[in-house]
Amino acid sequence: MPVQKEISRLPKSAVRLTVTLPAAEFRTAYEKAVDGIGRTVQIPGFRKGKAPRAVLERKFGAALHEDALNTIVGETVKSILDDEAFPKTDRPLPYSTPEIDGDFPAFDLDKDLAFAVKWDVAPEVVVKEWTGFTAETANVSVGEEDIGRELEIVRDRNAVVIDRPEGEAVRNGDIVTVDYAELDDAGKPVAGKQREGFVFTAGSKSNIYELDDAVIGMKAGEEKRVEKVFPADFENPDLAGQSRTILLKVTYIKEKKLPDLDDELAQDVDEKYKTLDDLKRSIRKRLEGRLEKRLRERRVSAVLEQVMLKNPVEVPESMVMVQVESRLRQMGRMYGLSDAAVMNFFHTKKGGLEQWRTEEERRLHAALIEEKLIAQLNIEVSEQDREESFAEQVDAEPAARAGGGAGGDANDEARAASIKELREYYAADDRRASLDDFLKTKKLEDLLLRDNKVKTGAKQTFIEFMGDEA
Repeated sequence: MPVQKEISRLPKSAVRLTVTLPAAEFRTAYEKAVDGIGRTVQIPGFRKGKAPRAVLERKFGAALHEDALNTIVGETVKSILDDEAFPKTDRPLPYSTPEIDGDFPAFDLDKDLAFAVKWDVAPEVVVKEWTGFTAETANVSVGEEDIGRELEIVRDRNAVVIDRPEGEAVRNGDIVTVDYAELDDAGKPVAGKQREGFVFTAGSKSNIYELDDAVIGMKAGEEKRVEKVFPADFENPDLAGQSRTILLKVTYIKEKKLPDLDDELAQDVDEKYKTLDDLKRSIRKRLEGRLEKRLRERRVSAVLEQVMLKNPVEVPESMVMVQVESRLRQMGRMYGLSDAAVMNFFHTKKGGLEQWRTEEERRLHAALIEEKLIAQLNIEVSEQDREESFAEQVDAEPAARAGGGAGGDANDEARAASIKELREYYAADDRRASLDDFLKTKKLEDLLLRDNKVKTGAKQTFIEFMGDEA
């Protein structure tokens, strides 16, 4: 009697394989599994691997049965999956290992061995509707306040840093040098939690303990203890929900002398600017370029949301968790923390991990829809598409690509040389494939924006709309 097997579909793009191994085949498989285990075991009175099966069963009993069952189940499932006749659509995803579904089978050599395993498979993606939708994005533009904010950044970059006069205290915006040490309950410095000569700008919160409030008002040479209580959702997981005592000493205070906002400042930034208005126009052009790029991303995303609502996809849980775990590891590397420490942080931050999970599920859903549409619409990339992409990349940074203040012919030569470099770089198969994937997605986005409507919604400021990138 052959092995009986049946595949059934489960929610979230999972499948269940039910297997029944006839008793005769089960016994044969058991004897083979025990013989294999026996070859690795040393029993007193027998040469290694030569102890009879009966001796092994008396000595190891239930533990031997369990090991043998694990081997039989694993090899039976592997044999089924290795069969060329097994449907490709039902094969496990690379990161989804078949696992027992339900109770582990009982050991009884007089009965058939019945068990079930489940795993995640590639989701079925069907896109029936993708045109005629209406989406919405914010009404946003670059204002004078945005240009003013950028000009203040320019002033800050061109500031002159001088020592603050002796006896004056730290003010917001000063560059401060401090020595600090985290103290334990006994008031002793904690090993690895102390540092000398740490420099940061007061008011910027660019320091591990956010000592801005404590340092403002202190004078050079002054020392004090600071008690800090960090909220449960504090950015650094190592400090989230914790309290710390820090011994802080200010060693140097420097102040910034900002330059006047005039033509001279513009000329200091770049000789191509003759007046402050030239610099302002350049800033506006740059911000508008960034805004247009982000607006396109939001328009595409808004349209895709509508397409996704009409074309649901059951994204496998294992696929989602691979992405979540990647973000966790990235966060751990950022703060020098273990995966366990980062997980602990998310358990204390209510809903944090679930939010990531939701974000990744949505991102994967969108990616699967895009991938399906690219295939469905037969979107391809031509050599001309690649050449146009190279030219766009070069022209996006004309100052960096061209030879400074050189003449037109020299600039044309530099541009041609840069395009040639890109052409050679993308000659490698893996790089060309990556470029082609990007260009195919861009072509699809053009079609989504062409065949759907995106209306302008509520007004937002540039800084609200751009978020962290502002």
